[in-house]
Amino acid sequence: MKKENLTTEVKVAISFLVLGLFYLSTKIGFAYFLIGSMGFWVGIGLLIARYKFKKQFSFKIKNVFIAALFLIIVGILGIGTENSPNDTTQIAKDQVQEVTKEIQESEKAQEKANKEQKAKEAKEKKLLEEKLALEKKANDEKEYQAVVDKAINDFNNATNKDELLAFNNEAYEKLIQLLEEDGITESADQEIWYSKYAPTYETRKVEFEKIEEEQRITQQEQAKQTTIVYVTGGGTSEVYWYSTARMPSNTNMSNVVQMTEAEAIELGKRPSRR
Repeated sequence: MKKENLTTEVKVAISFLVLGLFYLSTKIGFAYFLIGSMGFWVGIGLLIARYKFKKQFSFKIKNVFIAALFLIIVGILGIGTENSPNDTTQIAKDQVQEVTKEIQESEKAQEKANKEQKAKEAKEKKLLEEKLALEKKANDEKEYQAVVDKAINDFNNATNKDELLAFNNEAYEKLIQLLEEDGITESADQEIWYSKYAPTYETRKVEFEKIEEEQRITQQEQAKQTTIVYVTGGGTSEVYWYSTARMPSNTNMSNVVQMTEAEAIELGKRPSRR
């Protein structure tokens, strides 16, 4: 009988310890903690009383089952208390809010990434357009400069004023055509390119005008050497005529002297105004 009581005491103590440790390990709420603590320390107390103070208890198996059932029922009630409908609803709400928050943060992150990608693409597109524009401008300016170089070369090789004018008109028309094809229609912008060959044109034009003037003077001098003029008064008159028909009607034709215009000028005579 003594051996049976000892076994029963140990079983009771172990039962309380196991149930106490079980409730403590769940970590669900205060009710579990309280019940687990009670079971644990009751089991410890029974063991101390049995082995240290040598105190024996008379347990019936029925009472042990009743005590264990009590702890289980209280634990179940604790579960019901810890997980009441209101608490469950709140947990669900919290979970929904957390998931919603994660979704919103994910959407914001994606939206930010999309904006950054679009900004990057726009920047790259702008840089490409600027590069292409610069390349086109460089190519266009090469075409304009080619017209200018050709015009300057033509001006320097022109042999007369008429040829120079023809080269100038050709360069002007070609330059206007290229500029207007590229959308450059402002006269101020066009003038920039005219000014690149205009000095050469003006210089050559002055040169040809000077040559023409020299040729004209030479021709006049040559004409004076061969042109016959008429001087009245036996050659003493201060004026001379290119034709006797223009002389006064009372002129004594017998006293009219012929000489070249160069000779008349050398004698200090001047042309008649008639």
